[in-house]
Amino acid sequence: MLAPKKLFLMAVLSVPLVFGACAHRYDGPNYAKGIDVSHFQGSIDWSLVKGGDVSFAYIKASEGITYTDPKFVANWQGTADAGIVRGGYHKFVAKDAGEAQARNFLNALKSAEAGAGAYPTLPPVLDIEVVRKEDLAVAFDEMLAWLAVVEGELGCKPIIYTSPNNWNKEFPDKFRGYELWLADYAAKPTLPKGWHRWLFWQQSDSGTTKGIEGDVDQDIFNGNIDKLMRRACAGSQHKVLGGLT
Repeated sequence: MLAPKKLFLMAVLSVPLVFGACAHRYDGPNYAKGIDVSHFQGSIDWSLVKGGDVSFAYIKASEGITYTDPKFVANWQGTADAGIVRGGYHKFVAKDAGEAQARNFLNALKSAEAGAGAYPTLPPVLDIEVVRKEDLAVAFDEMLAWLAVVEGELGCKPIIYTSPNNWNKEFPDKFRGYELWLADYAAKPTLPKGWHRWLFWQQSDSGTTKGIEGDVDQDIFNGNIDKLMRRACAGSQHKVLGGLT
């Protein structure tokens, strides 16, 4: 993902975790720690990641209507093998139809699930970058279409990942009912308009952890590991994925 100055919506930690100034009262047993990754992290040793106190991972699955992240299947399998609860995210492309983008995401999940077997899966995430003002009227409807199609197929309400700067400047209050993955690297999080709490918080894009070379995004969940596991939606998702086309 892009840093909050460049991104619009949608995460990794370290051993030792490098939370620095942003850790303060959010760094403790009441907050499960996690990461998000894509092919930019290269080949990941998920068994080493698991040993680094990582409770969850979000993995890039797809982008637009045709692109699938080349490391998605390997990362999906690796997290299952290591016993890390995980979810997939899709990077939204403003010029592409929302329903077609949703099908791309769902088919990527189906391909990954074929070898991974059932394992607790977090709600899907829609990652939206900055959208040009001239594209907004169409983009709003296409975002809502993606959210509706994915929820309808998986039986699990998606999460929106965003930073406060772009959301507050460009988006209307059309997304009530969707929980927030906040991207904000300040010590104290700032919520975008329309939200009163964050479910996940991406605190940094420059963490380190065993099993991954280079920087990785750091995230926390607004609750402990037991609450995190209760947010998993594997039952309906695995049932539906078997019948996707």
